[in-house]
Amino acid sequence: MAKTLGILAILFGMAITALPLRADTAMTLTGAGAGTVLDGVYTSPYTGTVGGVANTPVICDDFADDSYVGESWSATVSSVASLAGNVKWGSETNAQQNYEIAAWLAEDLLATSNKTATEDISFAIWLSLDPAVASYLTSTYPDPGTLAAAQGWIATAQNAITTRDLTAADFANVLVYTPVAGTATVNCNSGRCAASSPQEFLVVRTPEPGSLVLLLCGLIALVAVASRRRAATSS
Repeated sequence: MAKTLGILAILFGMAITALPLRADTAMTLTGAGAGTVLDGVYTSPYTGTVGGVANTPVICDDFADDSYVGESWSATVSSVASLAGNVKWGSETNAQQNYEIAAWLAEDLLATSNKTATEDISFAIWLSLDPAVASYLTSTYPDPGTLAAAQGWIATAQNAITTRDLTAADFANVLVYTPVAGTATVNCNSGRCAASSPQEFLVVRTPEPGSLVLLLCGLIALVAVASRRRAATSS
């Protein structure tokens, strides 16, 4: 049974990683946090048009930069399982591990409808990649409660990754959209957005129908093999 489950996990990973990644994808931020503000900032999830797909939930992992509703730019796309060299926080210590924690938190954020949880997880994602967020919550906009909650979510993510023995491959479904310098519009939202780099975002994707068919075929094949083995054992 354990061997069968292992094969199923491999097939699911194949279905996810079979989805194509684009080197550059057009992005437009269309909504910011549904009006949810904590400690002076909008928290995720936001909405955007990503690669022509409207109303895509996008999760900000970049506390250092700014994005504006209506702003458009080009982004380089990589998966957390295979980070491109130009990701925003790629030069930080333990960058791969930090992005995996952020990916786990992003999945959890989208899975809950609890407002407090989404706010705290948003800060946890920022803090997991950018240590300067701690200074923001202790001096610039002091809120030890939010800092403690964010640290708690990070610890939960680390524990889950360790106890489940997750690897980078388990986060192939989380994409990193890193802005390409110089591609942002400067006339968005009545001209209020600056000509600076917009933020980096995470997008959690699901398999496309074709990939699900691949997975289903694999499941059927496994059932057939198991049936033959039972028949051979009983004869």
